[in-house]
Amino acid sequence: MPGSGGRNDISLYPWRKSEDPPPENIRRHPGRRDNEGDRDQMQEFEIPEIDLVIVDLYPFEDTVASGASETDIIEKIDIGGISLIRAGAKNFKDVVIVPSKAEYGVLLDILNKKGAQTDIEDRRMFATRAFGVSSHYDTAIHAWFEK
Repeated sequence: MPGSGGRNDISLYPWRKSEDPPPENIRRHPGRRDNEGDRDQMQEFEIPEIDLVIVDLYPFEDTVASGASETDIIEKIDIGGISLIRAGAKNFKDVVIVPSKAEYGVLLDILNKKGAQTDIEDRRMFATRAFGVSSHYDTAIHAWFEK
């Protein structure tokens, strides 16, 4: 990783979970391709463009419904996934965000019909769905804390 003397400090953190993205992916971001500053930064730090973000959030609602302990429920509050969803949706001009397994079929249909391409309307639709998933997820967490 540039600037770290070749050492990946993030992998040394004891709280890093096995399902966290590998350290080489943490330095990637869905940069704005129409922003010269973003493009320059991505080139400087050798950050590749991201076209597709697929997220499967921790099953918070299922965990609550199972009668799990408070500790287990809190452990199922996804932080990184929500951040990826929001970043992908915010950058919908260049990025397709697939915020849940429920969207896999929608993406597959689009890719099959359009020869592995998406247009701005497709990406906006996925962004809309992504913010819906994010809102629903946060609402469920909020409701659990209010009990």
